[in-house]
Amino acid sequence: MKLTVELEEHLEAEGYLKLREVNGIIIGIYRYMFTIAIVVDISDGGYDHRYCYPYEHTLDCLMAFEVYDGKGDPIGKWIKNKGANRDRLNPEIEDQHINKPT
Repeated sequence: MKLTVELEEHLEAEGYLKLREVNGIIIGIYRYMFTIAIVVDISDGGYDHRYCYPYEHTLDCLMAFEVYDGKGDPIGKWIKNKGANRDRLNPEIEDQHINKPT
């Protein structure tokens, strides 16, 4: 999907803070109630998945957005990857919790 001026205006009206087209898909930044996210493969009807960062890592999210190519996982301290048939923790964070001494 192409990020046309009309689509960009529509998505911004829906609340997207930043948008860009990369490798044939649209990615964006969206603020949720408890997180800020990199949203992947956006269309006028929704999106495929998102990477949620806690608000205290907003700068991490914005920096990751600038270099993310839409493939694999973005950099940074995202905590959850959610979307169609997805609901997973960041493996780096998950490993820290599993290996944390008690």
